[in-house]
Amino acid sequence: MKTLISSALAAVLSTAAFAADLKITDYNPGENGLFAVSSSLIEGPSEVILVDAQFERDDAEDLVEMIQATGKTLTTVFISHKDPDFYFGVDRIRESFPDVKILATPATVEGITKTIELKNEFWGPILGENAPRQLIVPEVLQGGTLMVDGEPVQVVGLDGHDPAHTFLWVPSAKTVLGGVPVYENVHVWMADNQTPESREKWRKTLDQILALNPERIVPGHYMGEAAKDASSVAFTRGYIAEFEAASENLEGSAAVISAMVTAHPDFTNTGDLELSAQVLEGERSWP
Repeated sequence: MKTLISSALAAVLSTAAFAADLKITDYNPGENGLFAVSSSLIEGPSEVILVDAQFERDDAEDLVEMIQATGKTLTTVFISHKDPDFYFGVDRIRESFPDVKILATPATVEGITKTIELKNEFWGPILGENAPRQLIVPEVLQGGTLMVDGEPVQVVGLDGHDPAHTFLWVPSAKTVLGGVPVYENVHVWMADNQTPESREKWRKTLDQILALNPERIVPGHYMGEAAKDASSVAFTRGYIAEFEAASENLEGSAAVISAMVTAHPDFTNTGDLELSAQVLEGERSWP
């Protein structure tokens, strides 16, 4: 009996140790990249998964070095959104980790499949040596959970109001990887949300994030020293409201751009602001 109790206790202790909080390490090229897009490593005791693969090849190379430095097995690359800054670097990841699974949600796979050739035609000449050498479309994630050493990483929003804009929740680390819905210290990309209805869905996603009461929130795009907490969501929500007010009360993209630059003079990604303003003011089409 004592042996059985000891064995059971050992099993409990082993499980407790195995279920330790996952470690999350972020990478963002900031002003050194064309897009200040975030990638994250989620590490367990022996496994690691990569969330988003960067836009430029040299930034993907940095990710390869980070993964190799862990000494752990890369099991999965999860691509969170259809925009190329989230996945163009994935071919560089596969070069070093040929057996890795590359996964995304059904909506993301559909979006990438429809646009990958056009995106490469546009961005390839701009990126030059940093362009993809192979175009890779992820496989569809089965279900809504990724696993790292037995610990779940949940894809939130798959069956909700906006399946194309999900985010990841890491319960053991009380962390949200916000992906494209969350920004901080940058002009927010508004061109993909041209209707009040789409922006209302965006706000609902932000509400979902806060409802989890996370201790840490990693914005999908940020510059500088991001707070990476609930204030990141508050910033995003506030920027959307500011932009909407400017667009409603001012005439033409130039006036909207001027108002937003005045409100955020330190933000350097004015190209994103300019295109967003032109699209929402009806001066050009997107995509």
